[in-house]
Amino acid sequence: MRMGLTRGTVWVLMAGTIAARAFANPPAAPPEPGKPLPQVTVEADRVTLEHRVFNFVTDITRSAPRGESLHIWRAPICPLVAGLPKDQGEFVLARLSQAAQAAGAPLDGEKCRPNLYVVFTQEPDELIKTWREHSNRSFGGVRGTPAAVDRFATRREPVRVWYNREFGSADGGPLTSDSSMEGFALNGSAAVVNKRAKDTRLTFNEVMLFSSVIVVVDGNQVTGLQFGQLADFIAMASMTELDLDAPLGTAPTILQLFTARAAGATPPSGLTTWDSAFLKALYYTPLKSVMQRSTITTEMMHSLAP
Repeated sequence: MRMGLTRGTVWVLMAGTIAARAFANPPAAPPEPGKPLPQVTVEADRVTLEHRVFNFVTDITRSAPRGESLHIWRAPICPLVAGLPKDQGEFVLARLSQAAQAAGAPLDGEKCRPNLYVVFTQEPDELIKTWREHSNRSFGGVRGTPAAVDRFATRREPVRVWYNREFGSADGGPLTSDSSMEGFALNGSAAVVNKRAKDTRLTFNEVMLFSSVIVVVDGNQVTGLQFGQLADFIAMASMTELDLDAPLGTAPTILQLFTARAAGATPPSGLTTWDSAFLKALYYTPLKSVMQRSTITTEMMHSLAP
């Protein structure tokens, strides 16, 4: 059979095959005037944004181990601002309260017992040393070891944040003290037992909560910044435990305040859309969920790219 084919016959067959394929898969017609182009680029941009947002969430919250909940407030926040003239102190206080309300974080009434201490000082080292000597229990809580407090006291950042943490139950109920655990408590924290634990890996049985947070602002290093910028930075850093040394890349966030200024760039003027979306998602996401970071990313995407 192959011997009977001439070169011309082969060419005719090939040409017919090519033509058949061409008609079977005709070229796409050019888009009509005014008709929107395919959404391939838009989808690619959305995937890129989601990747950036997820990295932002995981990087700034890396202080919290993967095997436990993110650290937030369940008790109402009662901020106290010290070390500033009255007008400036009231401005910072109001700004902190507004940020907490906008995020959906619990906020106490006007007359309350302070648990978020924000202190501006020209001598931060001396302040922390004196504070420890007069009230050592102020720097304690879960994982509040003397070595951890020493590291906090010797840091040189413009804003230092100390988190006093305590365990709480995932369902919001109280944990109970256990006298048989006496002697095992650390750093002034009472030993507690969760008697409502469930056999599941889908949710946390215990969560990590703030009993108080201490913020020390070095007045020598914040000269030239606006109080609105400082208040928003403190709000971001005090509503969950953040790694303030985390790489931020090009993420638009108030956490770039000091790195941007050091690089000669214009720092953010306050909480950015990313920051606000993060805080809202943080306090919206169920605290006991083991998928917190992924859920926060999803909720942020709803705000940033609806």
